[in-house]
Amino acid sequence: MTKKIKTDLLVIGAGAGGLSISAGAAQLGVKVVLLEGDKMGGDCLNYGCVPSKALIAFSNQKKPKHFIEAMSFVREAIKEIEPHDS
Repeated sequence: MTKKIKTDLLVIGAGAGGLSISAGAAQLGVKVVLLEGDKMGGDCLNYGCVPSKALIAFSNQKKPKHFIEAMSFVREAIKEIEPHDS
């Protein structure tokens, strides 16, 4: 069964811009639908800014012997930031 949703604003993409616009519009009383096809937080959180900075931070702390150890550190950084960014 198809359910109709009455909305004032459809925001496509839950990256930094989409999250900001959605939150701001909702605070103003606008009925907002946020549509994300991949992961909440967008490219910066999941693929760009956060993972690259976490990898740099890890390499400054110690020299990893294994790539798996470094990637585990990156995934943990994303998990820690994700609730605040999404």
